[in-house]
Amino acid sequence: MDRQEYKKIAEVVIYLAGCAVNSQVPDKGKFSGVNLEDMHKFAEFHKISALICMALESAGVKNDLFLQSKGISFSKAARFEIDSLELFNRLEHAKIWYMPLKGFIMKNYYPAFGMREMSDIDILFDSSKAREVREIMQSLGFETKKFNAGPHDVYQKKPVSNFEMHRNLFGPVEQNFYNYYCNIKSKLLLKTGSNYYYEFSKEDFYIYITAHEYKHYSSGGTGLRSLIDIYLFMKKFADELDYNYIACELAKLGLTEFEANNKSLAMNLFGVGKISDLNQEIYEYMIFSGAKGTLDHKVHNKLKTRSKVKYLFERIFLSDIELRERFPFFHKHKILLPFLVIYRGFRALTVKRKSILQEIKFFMKAK
Repeated sequence: MDRQEYKKIAEVVIYLAGCAVNSQVPDKGKFSGVNLEDMHKFAEFHKISALICMALESAGVKNDLFLQSKGISFSKAARFEIDSLELFNRLEHAKIWYMPLKGFIMKNYYPAFGMREMSDIDILFDSSKAREVREIMQSLGFETKKFNAGPHDVYQKKPVSNFEMHRNLFGPVEQNFYNYYCNIKSKLLLKTGSNYYYEFSKEDFYIYITAHEYKHYSSGGTGLRSLIDIYLFMKKFADELDYNYIACELAKLGLTEFEANNKSLAMNLFGVGKISDLNQEIYEYMIFSGAKGTLDHKVHNKLKTRSKVKYLFERIFLSDIELRERFPFFHKHKILLPFLVIYRGFRALTVKRKSILQEIKFFMKAK
């Protein structure tokens, strides 16, 4: 599929997504003749296949690929709900404070169950109780995939549950965000009816999802699902927000311009179905990024602020901040650093060979 064909598919999917989130029945004429398989690939890339499936179904169109994606989303949502409630009950009993993040909250603002796809559940928690939380997760049948190596611990349970337990909302690498959020507990509100379940105010939740989106946007990119999140949040709470507070906090984070462009694009795409000239560059960047970003964008974005020589040096030799965040053992025992270099080189040639070759390809073609 060439670039122009891809953009046409994007416009159709955006139209259908707008219908889904606004509970409108799509006009079949808007997508007649469009290859549903291509449309599905695009929707999968942006993690909105279940949402598009619901839009198509409301217009009387059923497709096996989309129905399968919708079924998977429903199954995950149900499993996540069960596992989350079990974990929350255990955390309450253990007197450990916690706060569900991002998709777990955003899913409640979508018109239908399972419409907002999620690959994992993110939860901020009392990091001083990390070992207790690990014991709880393991007693619930989760396997520890990562512990005490970075801003979050990772736990998985078959068939689909993937939980990221966040010690911090951002790592030290995102220094400005890290400094802003390192003591965020003082701003959190206790959820009604709970003793240890905390939540953001509406304003602080919006600021956080904007900061989180920018983190991905400025790295490998982010796509339509994050824009839909912004649209639905604003649709629900626009008349209730303290915009002076939001503006002040966004300025502290250096996100004033990004938030304005991002919100404008979201409201135009899914509110009035219009792509303004002002946001065209951002729009194209995001539709080609997908939900998780791309390696091509990541390499390109890094080379905007550093030479190729510096890029290579940073890829081979981790900074002290990265070392502390990703490999705390070697940060503590720096005499063993040569072994880390050998280990990372071995992984690059074996486990990560395919992605490393792609990175080299993008690196070589970058100007």
